[in-house]
Amino acid sequence: MPSGVAARLAVRYADVAQVLSDSRFSRDLNGSAAPRFLPGFDFMAYNLGLLVNLEGERHQRLRGFVTKAFSRGRMDRWRPRIHQLVDDLITDFVSQGSPADFVSRFADPLAGIAMAEILGIPPESGAELRAGAGALASFAAGEGEAAREQAAAYAQRVQEIVRHVEKSPGEGLISELIRVRDETAGLSESEVCDLALMMIIAGHTPAGILTRAAVTVLADPDLYRFFGGSTGLSSAADELLRCHSVALSNVRVATEDVDLPSGTIRKGEAVLASIEAANHDAQVYPTPLSCRLSRDAEASTERHLAFGRGPHYCLGAHLARLQIEAAFSGLARRLPTLRLDVDPDDIKWGALMRSPEKLPVVW
Repeated sequence: MPSGVAARLAVRYADVAQVLSDSRFSRDLNGSAAPRFLPGFDFMAYNLGLLVNLEGERHQRLRGFVTKAFSRGRMDRWRPRIHQLVDDLITDFVSQGSPADFVSRFADPLAGIAMAEILGIPPESGAELRAGAGALASFAAGEGEAAREQAAAYAQRVQEIVRHVEKSPGEGLISELIRVRDETAGLSESEVCDLALMMIIAGHTPAGILTRAAVTVLADPDLYRFFGGSTGLSSAADELLRCHSVALSNVRVATEDVDLPSGTIRKGEAVLASIEAANHDAQVYPTPLSCRLSRDAEASTERHLAFGRGPHYCLGAHLARLQIEAAFSGLARRLPTLRLDVDPDDIKWGALMRSPEKLPVVW
């Protein structure tokens, strides 16, 4: 791995699915002897209270407080608002004219505004935190005290926003968490802030997925036109997610000897589970390198591992699907000539998030 620590690489679908869901593979990577993916400071491992770093009863308890907010039913109620955001952003696209940067003028604002409204924080705070999350991602492998100071400052800013919401509560998720803390003592002050921090960071993820997917969709007029129709959009969104996973890989450590379909992992060994490879396993997905938006719904929706599997399954799965459907269907209808303004081979990709930093488009 980039840290220099040796790990077993799982690439087959069956192996990756088991590593992600088997309780004998631990996500707790915070001990002094735990395998590290990055060589330097890792922001996601910096805060031990983040959901991604928890397991067992505490993880289930805290996850339960936010699961409902991102359920399919709750996201269906957000559907009209997401479509309105897409329409507003396209209007802004048109008013400012071609060419444009798909990342800064569409993908980032869509993801950021949506999450800010779900959390119930001011849009300007959402934009500030979105920019901060991007900076942390690019600085995540930084060495020395500067990286830790930046991470601490970001967490402090989230705490300030939580205190602001306390003074003027509303209907957003942070207000709900504060009410749980005050009325039932089900959450501590630090847990409210850690949950808010985790949701803010996670809210930045759909922008990267959408941008990666745009490279594929806008390079193929047939794929783009597909989204101009009214049927098959959910299955198409899942096929894009299969092709462009939320996380490219996940690290786990075996707490005991485990027999995987491809071999045995010994207690204490680190495993790098490649979601990207699993989602392109030819034994599961015929012609895996092709993005087939009409791919069988059962295979694309129920079986892909883009959102992981098991107890750490991505909370924002329904929101990400919704944003992809709304974004490409809206763009295909209103900007049917939208296309890339850069050779795909010349796109500069982020080192950690594996998403284009900029994506020039024209129409």
